[in-house]
Amino acid sequence: MSEGFEIQYEWLSRAADASLDGLTSAALSITLNGVCVTEVEDRLANVTRPAARLSAWRMAQWLAGNWWRLRWEPEPIRPTLDWKMSHNLASASGGYLWPSLTFGSDGETILIRSQASPPSCRGPVRYLRDNRALVAADDFERAIDNFVAAVIAKLPDQVEETDDLVDLWAEIAAERKDPDLYALRRLEASLGHDPEEAPATLIDDLLAARHAYGSDAVLEMAAASHDQALDHLGTLVQGIGRSSVVARVSDYDAIRDQYTLMQVSPSESPWQRGVVAAQIARATWNLPSGPVPTGALADLFGVDIENCPAENLPISAGLRSSDPEGVRIALNDHCLNERKFALACLVADHIATPQEETLLLLTQARTSRQKFQRAFARELLFNRRRNTGTSRHGPTGR
Repeated sequence: MSEGFEIQYEWLSRAADASLDGLTSAALSITLNGVCVTEVEDRLANVTRPAARLSAWRMAQWLAGNWWRLRWEPEPIRPTLDWKMSHNLASASGGYLWPSLTFGSDGETILIRSQASPPSCRGPVRYLRDNRALVAADDFERAIDNFVAAVIAKLPDQVEETDDLVDLWAEIAAERKDPDLYALRRLEASLGHDPEEAPATLIDDLLAARHAYGSDAVLEMAAASHDQALDHLGTLVQGIGRSSVVARVSDYDAIRDQYTLMQVSPSESPWQRGVVAAQIARATWNLPSGPVPTGALADLFGVDIENCPAENLPISAGLRSSDPEGVRIALNDHCLNERKFALACLVADHIATPQEETLLLLTQARTSRQKFQRAFARELLFNRRRNTGTSRHGPTGR
């Protein structure tokens, strides 16, 4: 699945400039899926070259300063200025003309998009490449780690300005090794906050809520609802308790066991895994090919989809019980097709999420969990013929 993310550099000599920008001046080349997205038209020299001449120190500072959010924060449906500043390299400092590279995480992978400079731009250089690549999180981390380490090695031993980068990177390395600190930083990033910037009470309450709802559920809600995550969790549980129906997932253990045994490679995308899980479920339930009629779906799960109550909830959700085949479902949709889709997504969540997770969630967050659900629901409900290798971004298109 990983299409490749590489940062290459060639140090440039600027003997007359002893600043950190001068000491780390480099011809920087970034490739996505083998395509050089730093290719520039140098209008002053009237040449095109594959590398941009930039400050490696400034770029390393930006990557380190935003590391947790780059690694864990999904791209919202409507990105804010704050999100763009933390996820687009063009916001790096120093007065350089940086390439427009945007990073959005789904937890498992990082979607990286490059955008060419518009032809009308009047700067001395113009970036020429539009591209996108879906990069495995491990590959993304490795590329960043290697680059920042190389920049730090280039810095002089006794310069006060280096302390920010050196100390920050050492702090991040320590946090990545500490399970409790890692969980804290990941939660902050999912909420859309820089380290130690989220409201302390909210963080404490969400960390405590993991015991009631599950760690993954708290992270999903954080990614979807940000600072309203705790309120929305409480509202969902109350809504399920007040008005819900029990969906029966027949042969739950058999489907889950078969999916675990036949699960596609971890290198495959969440939507591909969702299709596999739905195909296993379809075969187990002996569903004929083609779309599933509303009545057949209602019989399959024992839910009167047309007449079940629709709660005024932030999202549709489910609550697991001691009976693995029964899930209490509360839907927030009045449209029949949306209800069918939501029900199928929550069944997918029940099949795939760890058993210690209590709360099942269907959100708009662009996480791997939500991509899995949507792919499962489409395959279950419509059984569309598709070549699972034709799209790298799944039926949701990211």
